[in-house]
Amino acid sequence: EKSKEVFLVMLPKAAGTTAGEFTVQCMEEAGIPARYGNFLNNKGNVEEMFLENVKLPTIFASHLYKEDKTLLDLIKQTTRDSLIIFMHREETDRVVSSIKMIVEDWLCGGRAKRKPGSAQKLNALQIDYKVKGNTCTMSEKDLIDPLIKNRMMEIGEGAGKVLTCDVYDAIEEHAPNLVFMDYRQINKLQSVLAKHHCPGLLPKLPIHKNVSSEKEKMDIRINLKNEDRSVPFSDWLDAKASFIEFSLSMKTEVQCQAKTRVMETDMDSCPDNLLQVSSASFSPYASLLKRERER
Repeated sequence: EKSKEVFLVMLPKAAGTTAGEFTVQCMEEAGIPARYGNFLNNKGNVEEMFLENVKLPTIFASHLYKEDKTLLDLIKQTTRDSLIIFMHREETDRVVSSIKMIVEDWLCGGRAKRKPGSAQKLNALQIDYKVKGNTCTMSEKDLIDPLIKNRMMEIGEGAGKVLTCDVYDAIEEHAPNLVFMDYRQINKLQSVLAKHHCPGLLPKLPIHKNVSSEKEKMDIRINLKNEDRSVPFSDWLDAKASFIEFSLSMKTEVQCQAKTRVMETDMDSCPDNLLQVSSASFSPYASLLKRERER
């Protein structure tokens, strides 16, 4: 069934760039000015869009960057005919992907130097890394202390800031049309949305953008702190991935993690990894919330 407006929202490293490119092409196919670029995080931009044209977009795509504020606004203020799709990626996997992107793309790939305006905080760290031909090297200390510990850029924009207790309480109180979807289902999502909003785009699907497998690979090596040798960055990350958040205390301020994990378990057990968490019949979190309040 077609919803009047569809809001595709996600944290960084959850197919957001692909969702945004699809949204732009879909709305252009439908003859409607598209809106992308995370503009939902700025209410001034939303009001400007509202006044610009009589015919408004029917699909919006935006990363969530203002902690839980933008998601709370959507939950509380969208209509019964609107659909919010939260494209979800498990947090440890998302953090690891963020570290890879910063090292492979922003640092070794030279993006921080090509786009200094977008990487002011990263460049200010003065991380010591060396690029020679197709090889990039950096010390383990420079990788951990300024970059991961400081939760630079996408590393720090995680689920703990957005999927808060306030968000889960708002889901219970306002019963929005909200769906959690595994971000890897982006191809199927494009087909479903295009069928209802821009059928002329169907032959061109799926649309992909900023996909790591399509980028040129470099030989990146990490000089170990306590050993006189280096290891491939991919090997280092594979070995450390499951221990990064605990060892560096990256979840100290996370709230209501139990509810997120219940959501992930339910989503993984659903066909197409798609979980509608609330509707007129209410939310699957009701019993969990009730038990927690009774403790």
